[in-house]
Amino acid sequence: MTEQIKVSLCIPTNGIVKWVRPVLDSIYASRCRESEYEVIVTDNGNDPEFQSMMEQYAARYQNLIYKKTDAVQFLNQIEAFKLARGNMIKFINHRYALKEGALQYLIDFSEKYTDKCPGIYFLNQAEKRKETQAVYENFDAYVGALSYWSSWSAGTTIWKKDLEELDFTQTFNKMFPHTDVIFSARKKDMYIIDNTALLTDLEPNASQKGKYDLFDTFAVEYVKIIERLYKDGDITLETFEKVKKENLDLVMSFYVSFVMIKRPCSYDLSNFSDSIVVYYKKSAAFWSAVRYIVKECFKAAGRILHIIK
Repeated sequence: MTEQIKVSLCIPTNGIVKWVRPVLDSIYASRCRESEYEVIVTDNGNDPEFQSMMEQYAARYQNLIYKKTDAVQFLNQIEAFKLARGNMIKFINHRYALKEGALQYLIDFSEKYTDKCPGIYFLNQAEKRKETQAVYENFDAYVGALSYWSSWSAGTTIWKKDLEELDFTQTFNKMFPHTDVIFSARKKDMYIIDNTALLTDLEPNASQKGKYDLFDTFAVEYVKIIERLYKDGDITLETFEKVKKENLDLVMSFYVSFVMIKRPCSYDLSNFSDSIVVYYKKSAAFWSAVRYIVKECFKAAGRILHIIK
């Protein structure tokens, strides 16, 4: 079966039945030939009910691999990648169910680009862009176009031949280990950002999305990753500054949403003041927050006008 596997779907999880079950069901509802893809679930949780469920799925489907791991937090992603045998390896967030036709799309994509093996990131319409698929000729342009979305693990994809070049003995970034994967191949002459809608978020609110330090993670640790690309000579200063600036807008949207408006979330929000000044000026953060608030007000006004009409 190994020779025929076109796509590996990697689902690292801490064992949440209500999420993973519908994700798996969405995959197998596709009716794609099971010899063309495999499903890998790595579980670093401790829920006996989840383990029992997964053992039942593994017994039912020959192309499903289930493994318990002791990987800490997001490093469980790497454990899933290690087991992958498919030509193209796609990360699947354990809260994201596949849309109808998504699996066949990924299989067809793998077949189409198997010779060129471009760098690839599936954006899943997380951002509204004119192009369904955009092609870039170098790593610098790719990183700049991807912007802060590279912090989002759900789009992570890598070819098996590139994965085999990855040094698994390295110390992976504990908060963003997927960036060590998507930024591993920096010398390709083709990179693709595919914005096709492939996945549906089963839990769109932020009340159950982790308890990590949100502002240190995004305002400091993520910027360090992009800064390292610049220091390594793989992106220009212009690209670094672009991603850094756009990332500030993301961080300040978090601040407005979770600190000012107090929308429910599970994150640790206590470290904003210390984190924001590591890479950003307070004045820049202030004006970024103002722009976000104004933009959201215009959106709300537009929705109200639409209702009134």
